[in-house]
Amino acid sequence: MAAAAAAAAAAAAAAAAAAAASGTNAAVAAAAAAAADSGAEIAGSGAGAGGVAARTSRGTSPHRTTPAGVVGNEDDALVFDSLFESGNLDYAYRIGANEYDLQLRPDHKTTGHTQWFFFAVSNAQRGVSYRFHITNLNKPDSLYARGQQPLCFSTVASSQAGMGWHRVGQSIMYRKNGKKRGGRPLFTLTFTMRFEHDADKCLLAHCFPFSYSDLVRELEGLEAGVPEEDRCVQTSELCKTIAGNSCPLLTITSPRGTEEEKARRKGIWVSARVHPGESNSSLIMKGILDFLAGSSPEAELLLSLYVFVVVPMLNPDGVINGHYRCNLLGFDLNRQWKDPSEKEHVEIYSAKEVLRAFCAEREVIMFVDIHGHSVKHNVFMYGCDTKYWERNNASGGACPHEQYAERVFPHMMTLTSTTFSLPDSHFVAEKSKERTGRVIAWREFGITNAFTLEASLCGAGDGKRCSAQYTEADLQGMGRAFCLALTMYSSKYLEQEDGMYQAHVQRFLVQVREEEAAAEIAAKDLKVCLPPMCPQP
Repeated sequence: MAAAAAAAAAAAAAAAAAAAASGTNAAVAAAAAAAADSGAEIAGSGAGAGGVAARTSRGTSPHRTTPAGVVGNEDDALVFDSLFESGNLDYAYRIGANEYDLQLRPDHKTTGHTQWFFFAVSNAQRGVSYRFHITNLNKPDSLYARGQQPLCFSTVASSQAGMGWHRVGQSIMYRKNGKKRGGRPLFTLTFTMRFEHDADKCLLAHCFPFSYSDLVRELEGLEAGVPEEDRCVQTSELCKTIAGNSCPLLTITSPRGTEEEKARRKGIWVSARVHPGESNSSLIMKGILDFLAGSSPEAELLLSLYVFVVVPMLNPDGVINGHYRCNLLGFDLNRQWKDPSEKEHVEIYSAKEVLRAFCAEREVIMFVDIHGHSVKHNVFMYGCDTKYWERNNASGGACPHEQYAERVFPHMMTLTSTTFSLPDSHFVAEKSKERTGRVIAWREFGITNAFTLEASLCGAGDGKRCSAQYTEADLQGMGRAFCLALTMYSSKYLEQEDGMYQAHVQRFLVQVREEEAAAEIAAKDLKVCLPPMCPQP
């Protein structure tokens, strides 16, 4: 009983640390403590505010190990815990005086998808270096091999100096470890870190955590103090998840204007966090929401021109339960858009129905699904190649520049962001991606500007900020850059700026032609049919 009480107390302290780091409210911390006390495994709703479920898993309660042959005692062993929202750590083994093997918990109903980690460490000695090995990662390549560092939040540093999440770790290695799972090789992330304070509780994470509770608080903040008749953000429910949590759906547009004017507004779809472990996508989404709910002239312009339908977190259950990629039934939801099941993929089924109704109601000019990328640097876009010019050229149809219609908006992103990379962007609907939201939005709903916006889990790979790892401010700034690019893309802005957009398009087409011409010279077997330039209007 005493050991159970100690474990519950440690879990409560870790939950409180998580709350301090990400703003998770007291109800969620209490739910995590209660789960630790019971030792139950809960994947449903009803615990914590906003339907957030406390979740425990075997091996995640705090424990200490002193293997045979190791000089030391239990009192100097680290204490690990992940009994809080979005936490993930399954086992910790002490293999040396200050060295530990760690294993992550796979997504529910799967034997793989181990990449996201988020756990608390306590009982460390100040100034001592500790070596960690996360031994059951499943990706054959990782940005940890090219400069990425884990993230740390120190409760002592936060209370004393206001320090938030920061990068830590030296002597970082990512390598195959000779073990297999399901016939596939496993990989180990190794890093060394030194704790700066005694009696500290530190949180370590794969990327900046952004929990379901953080989202609930963000949405409450967007609506706080704004009279109903003046609200540009209307919050509703897309669906109930498998676990019974609410999946928020936002409609954002200006409340001003006649009904006829509102009906003429075009539509833009934005979604994020279909993959729970790509938490940087939530920070980009936060930047977008804060911008649209702000009072800048650019925001007012966008809201007067467009209706935004936003699903800020497409996989709440996965986020709550510390998954990397899947929902509670083990499905990668971004591969279910082609024929989603109302029972097994309820969020995608509901999202597709809303998108269908949205397209029937008005012209939807853009679909953007925000992701994080674990292998590439920079921020970039994946789109689909419309090939309008090639399809229509024989009959003298479309204007030649429509061949590149899907590339114009990404070009605008380069004008509003110093971290967006057009060379890293690609425009092709690969067969392996035919069931993703981007391809279905393009193929089934005819949305030319159907993109996934990808942000590196590490940082920039070139340019002025080469080798700099992204901060929370950087990622939120990318959301703002997305909105500013939309203002450049909007027809009213184009009219106000007297053809500036057309000049940008012409310059972009020259760049594309030069790149394709260079590619044709470099590879003689590549046949590129270049259209004549469109005349200036």
